[in-house]
Amino acid sequence: MKIKKRELFGILLRCVVAMTLFFIAIARYDELSSLDVSDLVTFTDSTTLKALLILLVYVIKSLTFVVPASLVYVAVGGIFPHLFAVALNLLGIF
Repeated sequence: MKIKKRELFGILLRCVVAMTLFFIAIARYDELSSLDVSDLVTFTDSTTLKALLILLVYVIKSLTFVVPASLVYVAVGGIFPHLFAVALNLLGIF
């Protein structure tokens, strides 16, 4: 089975991004370990921007394992109305 150059480039690009985020997380572990998700979304009133920030936290969490999942679940439940929070958590999980 021969791997196409485009597929190989995509795999390498994903690996580089994941490794970069991993090393940033290791270098900034002390700052990231005291991270509070609700602090991230307090600077904006836009619900859409808050939801996008939460989804970005899910992306970072899935790549680095620094952010505990329970922290994100509880924070989203406290920030948004219940049905929207459940939908956002499910979207972040998948």
